[in-house]
Amino acid sequence: MRTFPKGDWEVVLVSGERLMTSPPSPELVKSTLQEVLSQRQFVLAPHESFLRKWVKHLMEQLSSIPTIKFLLEFLGAVLDAIFSHPITWYVLGGVIALLVLAIIYYVVTVIRSNRAAEIGGSRSVRINRLPTPEAQEQEAYALASSGNYLGAIKALYFSLILTLHQHKLLQYQPSKTNWEFEAELRKQPRARLSILFRPVNALYDLKCYGLEPCGPDDFKRFSEFRGECLEALRAG
Repeated sequence: MRTFPKGDWEVVLVSGERLMTSPPSPELVKSTLQEVLSQRQFVLAPHESFLRKWVKHLMEQLSSIPTIKFLLEFLGAVLDAIFSHPITWYVLGGVIALLVLAIIYYVVTVIRSNRAAEIGGSRSVRINRLPTPEAQEQEAYALASSGNYLGAIKALYFSLILTLHQHKLLQYQPSKTNWEFEAELRKQPRARLSILFRPVNALYDLKCYGLEPCGPDDFKRFSEFRGECLEALRAG
């Protein structure tokens, strides 16, 4: 075997006969390659971005100022002391969880308030644009003429409710039930009107929610009950 110097390396010449009779072991080849490739000229330096270089340069400049250097070292020591304790991570996790819950609560509150405002606004618009009792009465008799007596009773009942609403004897709301209207009317000092309203309300409840068939006689009886309520209302 003959060696010839070449810079930092040596070129090893092995005779063909030696190479054929005793080939190098894989471990030797692997270790030799690792040793060669670990040399400085074969190692690629990590690429630093412009921002990373700028921050590094800035920190070097700040570190050259004694006061800034002291503050940075003090802050680093404080952070190391704080985060070296496991309880710090629990506290930090709790704070983050509280912040997340606060954000969720805020978002839900805003959504609910906006939805309530939309519902309230649309409801007020519906109430301000209520039909007149006369229009509902005409619709009731038109439905009765076409044979829809249940729809006629509903329209006639709505006409009576609107009349009582106009006289401020009850407050109409679309979400209220017929029994809530009757309870409001009982609180008024119009005892006779409250008594006359009961059969109107009972017949309306029976036909609309009792699943009983509704015919022309039912509509006629309901119209009579409503007429008695209107007479008592006009009499005061």
